[in-house]
Amino acid sequence: ERLHHLKLQSLLHRRERYMIIHMWRLHRKLFPDVSGIGFKDGGSRQRPRAEWPSLNHRVQRSKASLLEGSFSAMGPTLWNTLPACIKLCPTLESLKATLGQYL
Repeated sequence: ERLHHLKLQSLLHRRERYMIIHMWRLHRKLFPDVSGIGFKDGGSRQRPRAEWPSLNHRVQRSKASLLEGSFSAMGPTLWNTLPACIKLCPTLESLKATLGQYL
């Protein structure tokens, strides 16, 4: 309520926005992908999808929960929920403007 009154976004909202922008940059190959995130372009009818690296089945539950909150897991999850019009924005400025309307 206070954040809305001050026209500020919550930390979670800002973190998600940053992750989406970074995923867009990874998809456009503007940054090197050191996290192992892969992208699949689904052809002309489907929007591009991201896949995060698979876990070893022997990973302890505590380590798995840490991974679920990381960029390598949350970035692709957020990316895959976006509509194609956001994923296919041609420039960073248009992405930020469209993302501002979407979020």
